[in-house]
Amino acid sequence: MFVGKAEIRLVHAAPMVMQCAGTKVGMTISALFYLGKGGTTPECVAGRLQELSATRLLN
Repeated sequence: MFVGKAEIRLVHAAPMVMQCAGTKVGMTISALFYLGKGGTTPECVAGRLQELSATRLLN
C-alpha cells in the first residue's frame, strides 16, 4: 500500500507487542520485542525501565 510516495506494509503483530499501544510503556515493550533476547542486555532493560515512571508501570 502506498501513501503518496511512502510504502506502508501492514504486518501481523502479536498481542504482547500491542499492549499499551500509543504510550511510552507500549513503545518500550515494542522496542524490547524488536531487539529480542540476543539484542538486549540486563543493563539495556534496566535503563529503559528507569526512564518510565512507577505509576506508568503499574497501570
